Amino acid sequence: MEGARFCPACGAGLADAPAPGERRKIVTVVFADVVGSTELGERVDAETLRWAMQRWFAAMGQTVERHGGTVERYVGDALMAVFGVPVAHEDDALRAVRTALDMRDEVAELHEELSGARGVELAVRIGLNTGEAVTGAAVAGGSFTTGDAVNVAARLEQAARPGEILLGRDTGWNPQRRDDGSISFRDIVRRHWPHAALGLVTGITAFMIATSLAAWMSPTIVGLLLAIPISWMSGQRAIGLALRKLGFLTTPEETAPPPIAIRANELYGEFAQLGFDGADALAVLHADPAVRAWHELLLPAASPRRRGEIDPDRAIAEAKLVDAETIDDAQGWLKPKERIVVLSDRALIALLAQLKSRSADTA
Repeated sequence: MEGARFCPACGAGLADAPAPGERRKIVTVVFADVVGSTELGERVDAETLRWAMQRWFAAMGQTVERHGGTVERYVGDALMAVFGVPVAHEDDALRAVRTALDMRDEVAELHEELSGARGVELAVRIGLNTGEAVTGAAVAGGSFTTGDAVNVAARLEQAARPGEILLGRDTGWNPQRRDDGSISFRDIVRRHWPHAALGLVTGITAFMIATSLAAWMSPTIVGLLLAIPISWMSGQRAIGLALRKLGFLTTPEETAPPPIAIRANELYGEFAQLGFDGADALAVLHADPAVRAWHELLLPAASPRRRGEIDPDRAIAEAKLVDAETIDDAQGWLKPKERIVVLSDRALIALLAQLKSRSADTA
């Protein structure tokens, strides 16, 4: 029944229908923030600051539009851009990464102008994340995108250092996803029809020269001729899931978990039965310096991180610990996966140790 809030058959509550024009999509979100704009405002007059910010916003807006993105909002000296809205492209994530690189170059040029005249250091920090979001029309016009992908991109931007670009786990990893995880057939034909044509010409030419040559080149010829259907099949999410159900496209760990994973799951179940979780572990490490020192001694050495590589869970956990004032805040804000990240990272444990205790806050 139209307008019903409960199912007339079973009585279950019905989810609210999305507002008109809203839809769930896979998008790539870019947050960019000028580092040093506050210092710039203290050293120069209002007209110079306005000129610098206008240069920044104009250059960034042109860069985003040039790569096929949409600037959704400006907040202070920061902007948010979305790729995949209103039109999705096969390489939206790649377009966003190229936009971020161009943004950094634009700020470098602006920095050269200001540093010579005013001695002001100006840089940009950028965060990108790809994920599922809800997009629709904003009240004031334009588009409006919300979702966890937007929040993670903002956190990554806050965690970035000046001049650094932090990418979410899915940005660039799966740039060909669509709303249903597939690639449109039109895009496949547009990309691969030259290969199919080359296979046809090669096959005819080889057969005219000698049948033995055609037979010898048959694997290459067949591969070129079947480029379009093979690409279409490999790009369909439904076909991929069906092959996984049949046992194809799986890793050994998925078919037979390693012994260490089996034992870890058993220990997790035992701790759950005892009522002990990651929040309790955070409290123990915070309250007892001796246990904390012993725990850090048992942790393996941290692996070096390359510039541009970021773990979203760690970035979010670090941002929450920085915002937290007490151990109660950390226990309430951190999700189970983020707690595990904190417990395995010496730098995050150090942030945890600096938080106020319950007793100190109560007193």
